Amino acid sequence: MIGFGILDQNRDNIRASMINGVETSFETISDAGYPVSRSTYFYVKNAHIGAFTHEDAWARAAISPTGD
Repeated sequence: MIGFGILDQNRDNIRASMINGVETSFETISDAGYPVSRSTYFYVKNAHIGAFTHEDAWARAAISPTGD
């Protein structure tokens, strides 16, 4: 299994499987309509906020609507 981002970037070489008549898309993954989609959770330790520049940037990108 791979993440949807990798699939989306490599559609010329990789195909997703339709499951129960549902195709993969940002919409079907976001609304859990695609049967094997799942939520991702991550944890940032309060003591580390501000202590690690790269981790701060990554965490801010992860929670932003646009990923930047």
